[in-house]
Amino acid sequence: MCVSGDAVKVVHLLMGLQPSGLERMLVSAAPYFRAVGVRSTLVSQGAEQPFASELQAAGYSVVCIPPVKTSSGRRAWASVIRHEQPDVIHIHPEQAFAAAILVGHRAAPDARIVRTVHSYFPATGWWGIKRRLQLALSERHVSATVFLNQEMAAHESGYGRSGFVIGNWVDDAFLTSGRSDRPDVDVILVGNCSQVKNHAVVLAAALQSGWTVAHIGDESETSDHERGLLEQLGAKGLLTARGVADPLPWLARAAVFAMPSLREGFPVSVGEAIAMGCVCVVSEASGLDWATGYPLVRRAPGFAQDTWIPALAEALELAFSVPSDVREGQRVSARQDLAAALGVQRYLQVYRAAPFG
Repeated sequence: MCVSGDAVKVVHLLMGLQPSGLERMLVSAAPYFRAVGVRSTLVSQGAEQPFASELQAAGYSVVCIPPVKTSSGRRAWASVIRHEQPDVIHIHPEQAFAAAILVGHRAAPDARIVRTVHSYFPATGWWGIKRRLQLALSERHVSATVFLNQEMAAHESGYGRSGFVIGNWVDDAFLTSGRSDRPDVDVILVGNCSQVKNHAVVLAAALQSGWTVAHIGDESETSDHERGLLEQLGAKGLLTARGVADPLPWLARAAVFAMPSLREGFPVSVGEAIAMGCVCVVSEASGLDWATGYPLVRRAPGFAQDTWIPALAEALELAFSVPSDVREGQRVSARQDLAAALGVQRYLQVYRAAPFG
């Protein structure tokens, strides 16, 4: 087991089935992990890792294996761990987490196993029963559990779990880049366009109200309804950007950032918008509670278009009248709370089993 001051070798098991904010966080944290002696191998589930080139350029080793829920995936996971013999096994996915833990412990019994819970998972019904069974099988092998915010930690206490709170972070560029004094995009949406993201409610509101929209994200899971709204916005000249792109320049130009998700954990894109000094409108999803501590974040009641139109209208009015010191105050708070260097220092304490503060 690693001790304070030693280099730390970590093997991360990633979600892998679809890219998430985690890959972007690992890229932004890479120089800080190197500086404190943490070397990492990233194990991605699936035929390929969409961010492999970026992760490798940042200095990580990247390995792809079949999903751990399969027997071939479990064999491959064990083989990677035996080869690497890490000090720490860091497990990120929710799916088949018990199998990942049990195989990891068997392959490297002296390694600390750290698990980060990245979202909210129901404690009731079949899903809750299945989680409790997985926890009963594997929890004794977990050295430390990390939650993204206090609300998530309170939720997980329903399973009898406790652990550390370490929030997500953003790339330094979002903490230091300037933004336009005259935004020319009314509303920006950032993130993969799955049904749970609920982007359609904002797109419909923009179409009805005549607001310009930047829609930044992977559209592979976009519904026909959402795609139709995008086409209508484009036809009316209201769609300023669409598809996968770096969100930073668009956040710099946007008046309001919107996150209408039905369920969230700790979305990196919200942190990026806060760090850029955007006025933000977020949904009532539990994973967004932490964001309301910032002065320019507002919550829209419910998840329907008729409540989002007035919420976005009020946010737009605020965006063009907010005092500069309030906007800068939000950015200063973000630099204190959402910096990659801070997240790395906190994870280093967990990896080294050091007193946490």
